[in-house]
Amino acid sequence: VVLIALSSMKSSFVVAVEPTICVLHRWPKQEATEASKDNNSSQENTSYSSLLPCLSWGWSLVSGGGNVVHPILARSWGETLQLLRANYITPVNAPVDNENIPTIVDHDSKQWPAFGVLSEDEFATDSTIV
Repeated sequence: VVLIALSSMKSSFVVAVEPTICVLHRWPKQEATEASKDNNSSQENTSYSSLLPCLSWGWSLVSGGGNVVHPILARSWGETLQLLRANYITPVNAPVDNENIPTIVDHDSKQWPAFGVLSEDEFATDSTIV
């Protein structure tokens, strides 16, 4: 599965472009806090609503993931940095080998990742992240 990230003024999207094109996850824009609204209202020509996010993919070891690296999408939008984890979950009916380790028999079958944003993966700053 090949993943890309795109964004509009209201949401960010994780899109699979291979083997088929499919929107896998919609990540809505987080509402501005009152403090950031106050800070932005005092600045000329800058408002929270006019900022677009910066999106970047990377790889990371995650808590509970053992030695397996997971794709991580980092999104900075306004004064917030958020991380979205992509986890590949073994299907319940997946075939297993003699040691109960999941195996993939059909290499053409699609396994879409599951996505999750956790509260500990969000960081706030005092100024806009660019």
